[in-house]
Amino acid sequence: MKKKKGVFFSLTIVIVGLLLLTLVVVIHHKNLEEQSSISRAVLFNRMQDEVTYVSRELISILNIFNITVSVYNNTVSVTENLPFPDVGRFQTSMQNWKTFTESNSDFNLTVDVAEISNTLPLIINDQVQYKHTNGVSGVKITVENASLVASYSVFILAKVNGSVTFDWETIQAGNQNFTLKVQSNTNTNTTSKLLNFSKGSDLNVNIGSNKIDIGIGKGADPGFFKVDDEDQLNLTLTTNITLNTTGEVKVSLPNSIINITSNQYNISRLTTVVVAQS
Repeated sequence: MKKKKGVFFSLTIVIVGLLLLTLVVVIHHKNLEEQSSISRAVLFNRMQDEVTYVSRELISILNIFNITVSVYNNTVSVTENLPFPDVGRFQTSMQNWKTFTESNSDFNLTVDVAEISNTLPLIINDQVQYKHTNGVSGVKITVENASLVASYSVFILAKVNGSVTFDWETIQAGNQNFTLKVQSNTNTNTTSKLLNFSKGSDLNVNIGSNKIDIGIGKGADPGFFKVDDEDQLNLTLTTNITLNTTGEVKVSLPNSIINITSNQYNISRLTTVVVAQS
């Protein structure tokens, strides 16, 4: 009987020991998981801080080159100088900034600046594109894929002498407002029409002997808008684009241009830079 009690006691001790060992292992793994979760959270926050910093740097470069973007309610306003000032310096600055930023990151960071350097597109609500169609030189500005556009109000400040006159070559009447004000050094004039943005209307702006070609609406791209500074006048162009929406309006650079990855926890994220939003 005593022998049986001894065996039973020994077995109980072994079982209790195994239970304690299992508990220790579980607690240890739980602590490791908690430490891992904390480490991942800290790392993710560091990545987020770096993405925020890189985004701000990118936007600041645009501001240096006199491109300003603002949003008020459902209207986006873009102001810039035409032709684009010092294209070569802009493209060099973008490439130098990309190289410096990527080589000084604590993570695997890539920044795709190709589209920005070539056409500098601004994406409005992931649908409307405002861009430099024939290159970042800024001789020609277009608004494309613009079915959300409800109206345009455009102001052109031309730093030349001459009377301002308008020659409407084609007018497609409708209920969408287009207003253009042009100011030269010596004269100011305004034209306003209710147009159908799903069809093409064409306007020549004459400033003395110089001309600016304007196009509104084009076939299957309702809302299309074009400013062609074909004589390469020294202009400041402000384009106010009102969208047919009651929701939030945001202006971004091309999608997913910042890619940041950490191999330690296999964390990766693509980031779209928001330039302005309501």
